[in-house]
Parts: sequence; C-alpha cells; structure tokens
Amino acid sequence: MLKKVVSLLLTLSFVFVIMSIEHSGIYQQSLVFGQTLTEGPSIDTQGQVDSFDAEGTIGSLAVDTLVGSNTSLGTHTGDLWILGGNWSFSVENGNLSNFDADMVMTRQDGSGRHIHSIDMLTDATGAIPPLTESNIVLRSENYTAFMGNANITTGEEVRYQDVPLVIYLNNGNALNLNVDPVKTDHHFKGLPVLGTVFSITDESGNQLRNEG
Repeated sequence: MLKKVVSLLLTLSFVFVIMSIEHSGIYQQSLVFGQTLTEGPSIDTQGQVDSFDAEGTIGSLAVDTLVGSNTSLGTHTGDLWILGGNWSFSVENGNLSNFDADMVMTRQDGSGRHIHSIDMLTDATGAIPPLTESNIVLRSENYTAFMGNANITTGEEVRYQDVPLVIYLNNGNALNLNVDPVKTDHHFKGLPVLGTVFSITDESGNQLRNEG
C-alpha cells in the first residue's frame, strides 16, 4: 500500500513539474542544445540596468521519464534525480563579473549523492536571439539572458570542460540554466536546471525585484 502511495505521489510530482515548465514558457520558444527554452518577454530598452547582482536557489529534477525514455514511473524510480543548491551572478557595466552555481544531486532514495559546481563563464555575452547586443543587462520585468562556456566540477575534479551554458532570468522570479547535454554526456537528462530568485540588487544594494 505504501509503495502505491509513493508511486502516486511521484506521478503527481511529475505532472506538477511538467505543468510548471509548460506554464513558464520553456516549451514555447526557440531550440538550444536540443531543448526548447524561454526567450523572455518582449524587449523594452527603457530603464535597463547594466550593473546588478542576483542570487537564489536551485530546485530541479533530472529524469529520463520526463523526456520520454521510460514508460513507467513506478518501475524506474532509480532514474529520478533531485537537484538542490544555490546560484549567484554579478554583472558590472554590462559584463559578467562573477557566476557561481553549487548543487547537490542525488537519487530520490538518497543514493548516488554528489556535488556539482560551476564557477564563472568564459566568453559570456548577452547576444541571444532576439537580442543582438553583447552587453548583459537587466531589462523590463526583471528579465535577462546570457550565455558562455564553463567547466563543471564534481567534488574537486573537473568532470566536464568548456560546456556551453545559456542562462535566463524570467520575471525576476525564475532561473533557467540550460546545460549542453552532449558536452555533459546527458548527465542532466537533457533538461534545464531550474531555480528561484532570492534577490536582485543594483550596485547600491537596492532591491530591484518586486517582493509582492
């Protein structure tokens, strides 16, 4: 009986995640790394900020079932990975000056626990369609996007080198971290790493996101 309840809860969790992803617009936009990603709202160049800090938490899933590799959730619970951690980045005068993401990755039964870290991006640019300017700025509705390459470590060892990443910050509330699945041997199951935003502040420390 307990096993059936757990299976039902996992199924409902998957439905919730899929509905949340679809609602956020991830499946409604352009294709990057074989994933469909959010491109954000219509672009408003008024009031954009080119120096700011953002930070938040990571709470995501990586599982073959979500991308269609498995047909039964109940018999493939070992394929379900949970990701949790923290992220932060800083932009100064339109240039990425700092980027950090640390996340614990473990199976839903607590096995296979390991830690991934991403420290800084090289060749970071804000020129992601429909944007053409290389400067990284916080635009209307607290939206920003940028891409670059980074090494991903497991523990103290660099496991994946020069991995292309695309990062979206949507409405000042959601982080969408897209990792090239080929360069990471599909370690994250071809899904974006999702997170929430704790704060966005300007260079004077003033809060920019709406706390309402």
